[in-house]
Amino acid sequence: MSERAAPLENLADLYENAPCAYLSMLPDGCIFKANATLAEWTGQPADRLLGLRFHDLLTTGTSILYETSFAPLLVMVGAFDEVSLDLRTSGGGSLAVSASGRVVHDELGRPAFSRIALFKAMKRRLYERQLVAAKEQSQTLERVTRDLLQVERQTAELREQFIAVLGHDLRNPLASISGAARMLGKSQPQDKRKMLLDMIQSSVQRMAGLIDNVLDFARGRLGSGIPLSLDDEVELTPVLDHVVAELRVGVPGRVIESTFELPVPIRCDASRIRNSSPIFSAMP
Repeated sequence: MSERAAPLENLADLYENAPCAYLSMLPDGCIFKANATLAEWTGQPADRLLGLRFHDLLTTGTSILYETSFAPLLVMVGAFDEVSLDLRTSGGGSLAVSASGRVVHDELGRPAFSRIALFKAMKRRLYERQLVAAKEQSQTLERVTRDLLQVERQTAELREQFIAVLGHDLRNPLASISGAARMLGKSQPQDKRKMLLDMIQSSVQRMAGLIDNVLDFARGRLGSGIPLSLDDEVELTPVLDHVVAELRVGVPGRVIESTFELPVPIRCDASRIRNSSPIFSAMP
């Protein structure tokens, strides 16, 4: 072998056994030259690749993508770079590759043939999938965070409303206790004193119930609603009469008249009815 032939042999070996697959095709896409690397990747003898069209080497999805997007680009622009494609393999699988192509023109400037180089892209494709997964995870976390912030805002609004209602509801039993205490400071018959003491005790119990609600709220136990102690046979008239009696004691200088006609017992929580009665709100 001459010294001049050695470089030519090296060039031929470089072409055939390059670390990338390499092919040349006519303007109609027909392959007329392909290296051994492409034959190895596809699992076909090199001579069987000749005469095939480039899109015949691709999976169905990427074949359509190539024909509709990158083959026209090769004709119009004369080149494309780093296109993600999938080669068919002899075992029925696929091989992820990155393709770049160039058009070679003749001396008259007309397209003579195209050269396409293919590089394995499994790691790159995996990295791209990981990026997509990370982006989706980030978007999911963003949505979850946004939802949590919305829930927190709603909880804060409910907390403010709850505290406002609580302040309003606490004023009434406090007024009853204050009025009863003033009346007890004066001379009162024994039965009246007992009635006032019962009134104070009832108001204290109602305030204790309201405070329990505050503690429940602070512990986060009200997310499923305020707990109820339901009774199937509650006579509402005595309950509401007691509410009015508290109001009369709390504002002794005012005349409060009430009439209730509720003959049928109902299923309810009597203590909650007392605490949330609209009668309190009707008093300015």
